Amino acid sequence: MPYSANSIIVHCCPPLTNDSPDGRIVGCATVLLKSENGVENVKPILGTATHPNLPEASIDVALMVDAYHEFEWPREMMERVVKSIAPDGRVVLLEYRGENPLIPIKRLHKMTQKQVKREMAAVGLQWRETFDGLPNQHLMVFSRPNAVANPNFVKE
Repeated sequence: MPYSANSIIVHCCPPLTNDSPDGRIVGCATVLLKSENGVENVKPILGTATHPNLPEASIDVALMVDAYHEFEWPREMMERVVKSIAPDGRVVLLEYRGENPLIPIKRLHKMTQKQVKREMAAVGLQWRETFDGLPNQHLMVFSRPNAVANPNFVKE
């Protein structure tokens, strides 16, 4: 997935390259990105357990990899993340499949699609698509209900 000009990386993430030299990547994986991958367009922003401290309508993609289930105050955090995404922005969650008891991860670190969809709907997000091409996780894409749909978002 290419990273756009205003993306947020929350918790852990796949290795990135400096693909968007005119844009910036904001998030908390700053040291890893800068030191191991030479990414220079990173702006660290310190959030709290209930607030990401991001400007409203400033993020194209909020990517959370195995992180959402760890939030101490998930509803409060997500309400503020929703305010931070651009009108056509996306929230992308990668979570271990709670539907599969054979995945060797503690139950408290897994989420079902039904659970995630219900929790995202409660903060005003609409499910767009799920990519199930990973062996143990769902990659779920959400946006505001009035956002312009991108049918190839996950395939980009």
